[in-house]
Amino acid sequence: MTVERCEFMRKEARLWCEKANRLLASDKLQEALEAYREALAIEPDLPEAHDGVGNVLYDMGQYQPAIESFARAVQTKPGFPEAYKNMGDALFKLRRYEDALAAYRRAGALRPGDEDIHFNMGVTLGMMARYKEAMVEYDIVLSLLDDEGASQDVVDAALNRALVLLHLGRFEESILAFDAVLAARPDCTPAYLNKAEAQLCMFDFESAIDTLTTMPEELHFPSSRAVAAVLRAIAGAAGGGRGGLAEAGEVARAAEPAQIEPGYWLFGELEAFLLKARSRLDEPAWQACRLLVDVMKGERPAAALDALCSETCAGPGA
Repeated sequence: MTVERCEFMRKEARLWCEKANRLLASDKLQEALEAYREALAIEPDLPEAHDGVGNVLYDMGQYQPAIESFARAVQTKPGFPEAYKNMGDALFKLRRYEDALAAYRRAGALRPGDEDIHFNMGVTLGMMARYKEAMVEYDIVLSLLDDEGASQDVVDAALNRALVLLHLGRFEESILAFDAVLAARPDCTPAYLNKAEAQLCMFDFESAIDTLTTMPEELHFPSSRAVAAVLRAIAGAAGGGRGGLAEAGEVARAAEPAQIEPGYWLFGELEAFLLKARSRLDEPAWQACRLLVDVMKGERPAAALDALCSETCAGPGA
């Protein structure tokens, strides 16, 4: 094959790759996949096309084949930070956190000062309970974004840093950090819920209730409103009151918990909150709160709340 012919083929392969990129940006996944494969049929070692195939497969939820495509991309172009980062994302989805971290570190070595890579390393380290290392990564992200004010990237990094402080048991610092997030973004639902958890960890039940009560009404989409009501009930019961249990039961029923996606992130907040309060709950209050959480998680039917609501409404302190 002549030099001119080789150059023509490379140009055609790259044109297919550019077309595939546009299709991928338009969420036309199958068409994008076919276009990337056309590029690879012409130039089998085109790293951008292998990376593109990996991105399509990732968006299709096919994480292991995506990893294989990203691996082929870095095999043909070792200095390809984006492909390493994408590989890390796919490995993270498969909960292969050590491998994901290694991929992110390779990406970071090739592209120093990339806030997205440091952010992903922070998230991965957090999933591995390596919180002090995660804190370092979030501090790097915030230093890199120092001139971006209250952008979404800054808020996300600050929120995750506050969560790390909470996991490290540095509750007062985490409350201040959640307050800083809320000052920048008063509509940040996770900041309210986790701030309340930190207050509960300090056995400051009144403050936890206040935090959940002052959460703006517009943030209370049905599921979060129900979770907030259950959290208020748990905090109230831990502080010696039972009046919030009936209200929480009614709100939880109205939220139609069975329709909430299994594994919904707020369920983790419920479990953590309940377990932190366990030592302060008498047996009836524990059983009532346990029931509320189980119903919200879809582990018991909403009808199980009928007796709780009627008993609580008729009982002392209701």
